[in-house]
Amino acid sequence: MRYFLYELFEAQNRDDVVGEALVKVDAQWEENVAAYEHVFTSIHDRLPTSIVQHFSGWGFHDSRIINIEFEQTSFLRLHVHLTISNAAARKKDEKLSRLSFQDVSHVQFQHLNARNDASVLQLEMDDWLYEEFLPIDDNTLSFEVLLSSSANILIHFPNHGVTMTPIE
Repeated sequence: MRYFLYELFEAQNRDDVVGEALVKVDAQWEENVAAYEHVFTSIHDRLPTSIVQHFSGWGFHDSRIINIEFEQTSFLRLHVHLTISNAAARKKDEKLSRLSFQDVSHVQFQHLNARNDASVLQLEMDDWLYEEFLPIDDNTLSFEVLLSSSANILIHFPNHGVTMTPIE
């Protein structure tokens, strides 16, 4: 993550960061939000309109990833599908979405907080915090999501290579 840094999120939520230190953290967060909004606006033409509209607001904030599927259609063609739930626990009114990345050139999982004893991608408690769409070069974008456990997923894909569909 370049803008929604885990370190800033963690500092904002720690009891020992107070006073002037917290003011500095909050100011840095606001600066990063403004910088990210500028970058995201600059790549709108490289993303489907439905993706721009969805992620111009809160995106999937406070949702959770309930499934990650890798679909390899040939040696060089990989698609990644994230099934996302809007509910903290399965409920009758739960809505599922599928965020799909086509022709993925890079996938990476990280655990950004080595001090966290909990495992990465805990479905029962791992809320989606923030995401970033960023340019890599003229033809490639990156998508990165940070989860509350400090799990981090990074995906590189070509322009317009992402779709979102509701799951009935």
